[in-house]
Amino acid sequence: MQTNLDSTTTTDAQYFWQEKQANGHLRLGLNAQGQDEVGEVSFVDYPDDLTSLQVGDVLASVESSKSVLDLYTPIAGKVAKLNVALLEHPEQLNATDQKLNWLVELY
Repeated sequence: MQTNLDSTTTTDAQYFWQEKQANGHLRLGLNAQGQDEVGEVSFVDYPDDLTSLQVGDVLASVESSKSVLDLYTPIAGKVAKLNVALLEHPEQLNATDQKLNWLVELY
């Protein structure tokens, strides 16, 4: 099944939520629209040695009920933290709780 999330649209912030953390970092995750486009997630992987991101860089690779795709970051920054819990529990990317469904923290 085709999804609207592809290399030309995933850098669009319409698919991501952003939240500033108390430590000044910016947390980024898929919002409800992005989750709907991706479908039920069954696998998440991050690029090796992910230390910084430029707009359009691959943030994560995702397998879902709709497709296999790369997510491209809509913002630039240095990686402070990855949500490595998604590697063991990729279904958390579909959660409505932003404490579970975030992908990365940038500074």
